[in-house]
Amino acid sequence: QLHDWTDGHWRLIDAGNGPVLDGFAPQITATYDTVRHRAMVIQLATGAVWTIDAAASWTAQAAMPEIPGEAVAMFDPASSEIVVETTASVEWVYDGEEWASSPTEFGARVSMAFDPDRGHVVLVDNQAKTAHERIDGAWSALDDGGVPCANEQLFSAMPLYYDAGGGALSLFSSTAD
Repeated sequence: QLHDWTDGHWRLIDAGNGPVLDGFAPQITATYDTVRHRAMVIQLATGAVWTIDAAASWTAQAAMPEIPGEAVAMFDPASSEIVVETTASVEWVYDGEEWASSPTEFGARVSMAFDPDRGHVVLVDNQAKTAHERIDGAWSALDDGGVPCANEQLFSAMPLYYDAGGGALSLFSSTAD
């Protein structure tokens, strides 16, 4: 089932006509595409890709190869692309028509968020403790982008988000160095 939080209440959007969460590790990632006005849901273990539009209508999209492990997805408004970073250090990019992949040098656990002040998606590499921004489809290390915290739990990334009230990226970690 898919729900959204609207006006202080949870609302059922769909009762099961789209992707399926089954098993102990559902391995699904999702993001919202603001250009095409739809959410994109990727079932990593099968490569199935689904979109749901504002009318709550699911549509199966062209599948991508299976992604072993986990992944995090982010819509990049600067390039109008969906970016998926996997625990296998492979980046998948969807341009609205097709998927393309390339290897990365990032560690197994990354976090991403869009920073409207920079106008770019920012990625934190948990393993290397570095931060990068995506400019014209390529990652560039941020000057003074060393991450002052770490996540010693190997099975989760550090949540990263943009705090509009504070005007800054915020990062959770399990320990501080």
